[in-house]
Amino acid sequence: MQKTKLVCKIVAAFIFLSAAAILPAEENRMGTPFSQGVNMTTWFELWSPGQGNLNYYNKTDIENVKSLGADVIRLPVHFDNLSSGAPDYKINALTLEYLDKVADWCEELHMYLVIDNHSFNSGTYPSAGAVDKSLQKIWPQIASRYKNRSSFIIYEILNEPNHIDNAVWNRIQEKALKTIRAYDKTHTVVVTGADWGSIRALEKIQLYDDANLIYTFHWYSPFVFTHQGASWANKEEEALSAIPFPYDEKRMPPVPKEIKGTWMENELKSKYPADGTEKAMRDELTIAYNFSRKNNVPVWCGEMGTYDLRSQPEDRVRWYKTAGALLREMDIPFTVWGYGGSFGLFKKNTREVYPYDLNAEVLEGLGFNVPAEAGSSAPVTDTQIKLPYVIFDDLPQGRTEITVWEGKGGTKPVLLASGESPAEGMYCIRWGNCSQYGSVNFNFGGPEDFSAALAADAHVSFSVRSSNPNQIFEVRFMNEDTPESKPWRMTYIVSSKDFPADGKWHTVTIPLSSMKETGAWSNDTQTWYDAEGLFDWHGVRTIQFSAEQGDIPGDLFIDDIKIAE
Repeated sequence: MQKTKLVCKIVAAFIFLSAAAILPAEENRMGTPFSQGVNMTTWFELWSPGQGNLNYYNKTDIENVKSLGADVIRLPVHFDNLSSGAPDYKINALTLEYLDKVADWCEELHMYLVIDNHSFNSGTYPSAGAVDKSLQKIWPQIASRYKNRSSFIIYEILNEPNHIDNAVWNRIQEKALKTIRAYDKTHTVVVTGADWGSIRALEKIQLYDDANLIYTFHWYSPFVFTHQGASWANKEEEALSAIPFPYDEKRMPPVPKEIKGTWMENELKSKYPADGTEKAMRDELTIAYNFSRKNNVPVWCGEMGTYDLRSQPEDRVRWYKTAGALLREMDIPFTVWGYGGSFGLFKKNTREVYPYDLNAEVLEGLGFNVPAEAGSSAPVTDTQIKLPYVIFDDLPQGRTEITVWEGKGGTKPVLLASGESPAEGMYCIRWGNCSQYGSVNFNFGGPEDFSAALAADAHVSFSVRSSNPNQIFEVRFMNEDTPESKPWRMTYIVSSKDFPADGKWHTVTIPLSSMKETGAWSNDTQTWYDAEGLFDWHGVRTIQFSAEQGDIPGDLFIDDIKIAE
């Protein structure tokens, strides 16, 4: 009898412990199946139509993120630019192929993947009707593709809807949700409020009749601290520098001349003393906490972080410690913006080598695991490029990010599209039709050493096709733009002497030794510097195709860019 009772107790205990082991995390995390993670920025982001930076991260990076104690990645995907665009928004085949890879990796590693429709970040925000039409085209493609995947896959309808009336957005979002459910009735869907997905927008969001939703918000308060120096915000934020956190009257810098007499001067003097405090952050986060408890729905902080350009490192760490402590106290899951980059988990101006370049204090403040090597010197690695060095072949290679600068009058977007008859492979770059100073930029993950290539008398080569003989552009290598170094340029001017404008593909070959130093333009200081013979082949940060000489009329196609002997 006693033995039977003991066996029963053991069995009961085993059943209890087994059940506890498989209980979903939502029992403790406001209804979400995950607790903390990162935004994997840049990877599927593209600021004009094209194929993106799909080689930027890989499975090893996700494994590294998981080792920090993360159980979720939010993947911002610019579906508007990684598709055919309006009216059909047919998602590029290559984008879907690589998105499948990310889904495979996350499922294998038991990491949640939030597919974030991060559209409409370029130019004027579209009308409510245009947003609605895009969602009705994008989500049937995604939902039908992933409907049979595991529960690790999650959909986020739209990032930071803005310039849309709250009631109108609620109807658009409800319609998108119904469209997703027509294809996929099982996967979790993330919804948000209008007004950039702010915390206060939760107070005006519709409570949808769907039990498998997560309500998300973004948290960058106080904005004057987290976005000081941000060129994409208002000119007032761009002028800010060295704002302390928390507010400290003795450490407040003089008001920059650019914002004297503006709303920002009043913000700094009258509001920041109260807004730049833990109490203000707590009060704001409590809105999300109360929303969740009142409505019995899960909430998630999808983005939070601080920009490192002009904030002091010690203040930035204090902000993360404050934000992290409050999120943990209120049991609100989060994904920091981002893993790498200027809002990321690595120290400023490093090559972001895992785990050495990680910012241990930021990790600790957020509650992530801190690798023993974090903050220590990374092993000396050979940054010499190996020839042949491929820069573009269907996609930018490795940790190379392709970006576009608009010229004086705006530039036609760069397109990487199979329908443009590439020189090799499936894709090429369509440029041209742009105004002076427009450019296509290939930015390396860190400065690369081209000195051995120069010594080997190597050259940069690329295929080019045009039907317009009046196109002149520069190919240039650029150093990094930092307070310690200027972005010196080594340049070659390409014109009709280098290839015939006959509508056929031609190869242009430029010996590195034939290039000339032409000066530097610093975006940070907005200053031009004449050449001083200081270009450094040991530290090439960018290879750029630029309309420096004037407007480029007509289409110009570029493919197969590489450095070779």
